[in-house]
Amino acid sequence: MEITTQKIKELREQCGAGIMECRSALAVSEGDVEKALAVLKEKGLTKAAKRAERVTMQGLIETYIHTAGRIGHEVPVWDIRDKFGDTNLLVVNTEQGRDLAGTLAGNKVVLMSGHGFAAAGQSLLETIWIAVYLPTNARVYLEALRLGEVRFLSAGEIEHTIIRNPQAPELWRAWEYWTRRAGCADMLETPPWARKE
Repeated sequence: MEITTQKIKELREQCGAGIMECRSALAVSEGDVEKALAVLKEKGLTKAAKRAERVTMQGLIETYIHTAGRIGHEVPVWDIRDKFGDTNLLVVNTEQGRDLAGTLAGNKVVLMSGHGFAAAGQSLLETIWIAVYLPTNARVYLEALRLGEVRFLSAGEIEHTIIRNPQAPELWRAWEYWTRRAGCADMLETPPWARKE
């Protein structure tokens, strides 16, 4: 069957893939748009699965966007079941807390399998920054996987984005923005180091 530009356009509108990927999928599916869509979805899922397998096997997630660079070089994964068996997935005693802290070690974030994540920063401001941008990084990363191979921040780029000063102006600007959005900015007093003289 002939692969027309109309079919390529129709397929692209449905899935957002590139022209050559659509042409290739249509060739494999002998011009059937529905089958080509299935081919592209499987191809995308296969790419994502390969990436997810690599991430899970290494026990870390890599930083993809600039604002998430502050999460550091790696995000280890902690699974409460590994040591404590079936639980409600909450850290409810000192032994579990110590085990979680041991996995966090010198990192800023640890993913908690089946539960979420725990973050630690030099200050409350930095910890909130991490808590806001870690999920954003994950969402952008998953969307980028659909487009093909992704390029993570290099170790040098991460080093440049890590905030060494807990009173960094960019932290305070973000904090002001978040408190305004939450409707509680009037409850906060600007610390002396952040006041504009």
